[in-house]
Amino acid sequence: MNHNSFQSQLAAAKGAPAKAAPAKTPTAPVYSKTPVVEINTVTFLNGSAVESYSTDELVEIVRSLEARRAELEGIKAESGKIKEMVKAIDEDIKQVIGFIDERD
Repeated sequence: MNHNSFQSQLAAAKGAPAKAAPAKTPTAPVYSKTPVVEINTVTFLNGSAVESYSTDELVEIVRSLEARRAELEGIKAESGKIKEMVKAIDEDIKQVIGFIDERD
């Protein structure tokens, strides 16, 4: 049993006023810092982030896509699949050109 607590109880039993608890030293308020979250979207081209390509490398990719497009268009046989492949290449070229044009 705590000696101070016993004395306070004894004093209260005898009718004496109980000692006030010692005043607590005020402490500085505690602030919690909200963490900052940064979210980035990364676009990959052939497995690497587009930002890692130089402009010359992107131009070379466009050149190779155009060469493949020309090869497919040179096929004389009618094929719906080949037409779809040419369309897909056209879309790819537009996207790569967009990456080039977005650069400073």
